Amino acid sequence: MYLVFGGQSYYATGGGFDLLGTFEEGAKAWDFAASVIGKRTEWDDEVFPDDPTSSPIEWSHILDLKSGKVTAEFGDSPHGLGRAADRVVDE
Repeated sequence: MYLVFGGQSYYATGGGFDLLGTFEEGAKAWDFAASVIGKRTEWDDEVFPDDPTSSPIEWSHILDLKSGKVTAEFGDSPHGLGRAADRVVDE
């Protein structure tokens, strides 16, 4: 199973809500993730009801659920993208 996330480079604030699609096959996830760059998302927005579209998608990533790794990146990098977390630690 592959998850495709994407959004704006500077406002990568959606977390799980940046999920754009789920795919059983890696090739289909790859094609989709590459194709969404420059497209806009559409949603039912209670905050801005007169503006149901977002800014263009500037980045997309494919997450392979089996390995837990991002296997492909397209477009720009999300603002603040640094290192991937290896584990969660208790303070």
